[in-house]
Amino acid sequence: MVVEMKKVAFVAILLLLSRIGFAENRTGSVDGIAKEKLFPSYVTENKDQRNQDIIAAPPPEPLALYELPTFTLTTADTEPRFVKMTISLGYVPDQNLSSELINRRSEIQHIVNIILEGKTFEDLNSVEKTITLSEEIKSHINMRLINGMIKEVYFIEFVIH
Repeated sequence: MVVEMKKVAFVAILLLLSRIGFAENRTGSVDGIAKEKLFPSYVTENKDQRNQDIIAAPPPEPLALYELPTFTLTTADTEPRFVKMTISLGYVPDQNLSSELINRRSEIQHIVNIILEGKTFEDLNSVEKTITLSEEIKSHINMRLINGMIKEVYFIEFVIH
């Protein structure tokens, strides 16, 4: 889809240039300016050339996980709904951070409980809002950590009734 959008943008630019008086001459330039200077190479090269230049990077190392106990609560709606979730925190393996997470377990649970306390069903009912919640949890926990940072918040279980 991105490639198609780039093609559409390229055609729109060419139409615009042709309307304001630029014309491509037989040497492959537009009013004396080479196409390579007007457009990035990914616009002028063909699909096969682009695919040959792609180099796959190795996958990142797996993160260490610290699982929090299951959270059960009700939403802040006028008709509350039951929510049950289990969260794991992903971090780059580090003994100091691992010890800190163990020592701050109650504090981390408190942070998550405070964040979840004011949530309504509308705040939790879509993928985008769940991702926002995970980012909110991650940023609040990271503000308290000294020996490292949480890279990911994983919802192992997420049930809303």
